[in-house]
Amino acid sequence: MNLIGTNNTWKIYWSDYHNIFEESIPSDTWVCMFIANSEPDWKQFEQFINKALSFGIVDFKSNGKYAEQLHDYFDFHLVDLNLEIEEKDWTEVMTTWHTNETVADTFWQTLNIACLPDHHSYQDVKVLCSDLDGLNREDELANYLQKFKEGWLPK
Repeated sequence: MNLIGTNNTWKIYWSDYHNIFEESIPSDTWVCMFIANSEPDWKQFEQFINKALSFGIVDFKSNGKYAEQLHDYFDFHLVDLNLEIEEKDWTEVMTTWHTNETVADTFWQTLNIACLPDHHSYQDVKVLCSDLDGLNREDELANYLQKFKEGWLPK
């Protein structure tokens, strides 16, 4: 994971999706933004969901042609897992998809409209970003982050 920068107290990281399983992902309050414009490997994505849930993800945003399918797959998998849990302590993860929005739009929403459960602090949140197609968007997101700090808003 590479630190792209910060937004207030939030640290934003970029990770190559193909290396995400070898890297240590955040283990406290964190949100995720994935971009996918070609069909993902669904088994690998399910492995990511399991890892993300075990490491405490609280918000998942997807962008691109396959954004809605990623969102649905995450939600369906989450429901299946919660039905298997006998206790009343359900896993809370907000998921949204952004098929017809730019990467800049979704990135801004990830940093400014993340939904955290009541028992999580909005301080020191980690943001993990990746592109499932293998594109390196680290510089692109760093550029957007700088523009956001200067007051720019996507359309």
